[in-house]
Amino acid sequence: MTFLNIGFGNLVSAGRLLAVVSPESAPIKRLCQEAKDRGMLIDASYGRKTKAVLLMDTDHVILSAITPEALLARLEEKARDLSLAPLAFRAHDGYLQWKYAQDEESAYQNLLPLSLITGERGPQGERGVPGPDGAAAGFGTVSASATAGESAGASVETSGPETAKNLAFSFVIP
Repeated sequence: MTFLNIGFGNLVSAGRLLAVVSPESAPIKRLCQEAKDRGMLIDASYGRKTKAVLLMDTDHVILSAITPEALLARLEEKARDLSLAPLAFRAHDGYLQWKYAQDEESAYQNLLPLSLITGERGPQGERGVPGPDGAAAGFGTVSASATAGESAGASVETSGPETAKNLAFSFVIP
């Protein structure tokens, strides 16, 4: 989960953020008043002048003392950092799992069941040497979707002798 710092140590989930707007227009002022009447307004401006209104997918409206431009810059920096972050993969509990390699606190997330990783036996590995179990390295085909714009290749960590295979794959994140 990615969080956005909206000022004074307050964080919001970037994945739940729908819009960041200026508080100056009458419709936005009405929206804020309506949210306050419903108990859905969160004032994170610490008494400072409100410079941005964050609209969340939970129907909450959040007031911030940071300008929309500054919030956008923070969000773009966070996205840039994450898009360049290396991913770690492992085969565990019947799933291919992933996480950001540099984020020690994050948990592995299930990507797809190992049962879906199938394909024809491919050519021998790059060096042409058999794997540790005596079988030649082969390749399967996996279709997956995510949100970035890069090709990625990775080796899969294995967890136990029953899954101790030389697994390597590459995929395109559209």
